[in-house]
Order: sequence, then C-alpha cells, then structure tokens
Amino acid sequence: MFIATDDPKKRSETSGLEYRSLVSYGRQVFQVCVATILTGASIADQLRLASLLVTNQQRLERICQALSKREGTSVERIRETSEDVQDIDTYRFVAEKGLKIEQLIGASKLMIQQYLDSAPSEAPDLIKRMQEFVELDSREHYKILALLKELQNSINAGSSVPPPSPANIHSIVASLIDSVWHYTFEYYYQLERVQKDKANGGAV
Repeated sequence: MFIATDDPKKRSETSGLEYRSLVSYGRQVFQVCVATILTGASIADQLRLASLLVTNQQRLERICQALSKREGTSVERIRETSEDVQDIDTYRFVAEKGLKIEQLIGASKLMIQQYLDSAPSEAPDLIKRMQEFVELDSREHYKILALLKELQNSINAGSSVPPPSPANIHSIVASLIDSVWHYTFEYYYQLERVQKDKANGGAV
C-alpha cells in the first residue's frame, strides 16, 4: 500500500496513512509510459527515421541481392526493391562517399534484366535498348553510361519520374535508372570530353 508520509518512522507506527494500492499507481504509470513509447515509435515510423541510418551503397547492395534471388517471379523481385529504390531517390542529394560505379551499373543491369523478364509493354525500340544495356560489358563505362542516358530519357518519355510503387514496377525501374544517372552523369560527361579530345587529336 502507498503510505502518505515522507517520514520513514511513521510508516511503521501507523496504518491510517495507507492510501490505495501501489499496483493501481503502477498501472497508471505503465499506461502513460506505454502510450509515450507507442506515440514516439509511431512518429519515428512516419518520419522514416530508421532509413536515415542506411547509406545508398547499402541499399544498392540489398537491391542486387533481392534481384539475384532464384525464388519468386521477376515482378516479385522488382517489387521487393521498391522501398530501397524510393529511399535512394529520397537521399540521392545527400553527400555520400564510397559509391562505386560498378555497383551502380550492376544494380541497373539486374533491374533491367528482371524488367525484361517480366515481359513489359514497352516500345520495341526501348526493349531493344534495354537488352543492349544488359549485354554490354560493364567495364565499357562510356558506352554503357551513354546507353543509360538514352534509357533514362526514353523510359520517362520527357515526363517527371513517378514515385516508386509496388503496384507499378515501371515506376520502380524508372526511378532507379534516374537515380543511377544522377550519380553518374558527371562521370559520363568527363568521359565524353576525353573521347572528344582523342577524336580531335587523332584528326590533327
């Protein structure tokens, strides 16, 4: 029982000061604590605070793992990457060291291959370009990024990239291609200048 006194001597001398069961107080405190924890967890989930602790490099690795699985259909594999693709798009403007061109190209290839396996209803020319992209040697950075640039323009058809949605695998593929192009376009234009310099030097 709760004893309404601050004097420890009086606690043993009188029982008249006993006031309600400690259990009743404990239950109320517990309810307040649980409500606080659940409210905080709900807000953290709404703000996606957990995603702040993951790098885009880690997300790309998870995407590659999901797309490389043998179980499930190609559509299911693409849908499994939806959240990571969305987060890559969200945090692509955050400075990040350690991103590798091979990882970016590899994730794009796996995504496009799975998209082709899903028999998408795209224009024949775009399907052909995607197939070329998948088959091109990843070490040919200039060629493969030039083709990625074409895909990025074609798959969006001049419109803004829609948010990735599990219900629309086209939006997932388009978003990843757009994000990878964002990370690689400066490198591509550097390679393009080198190619032009070589061509001009060869002409002279």
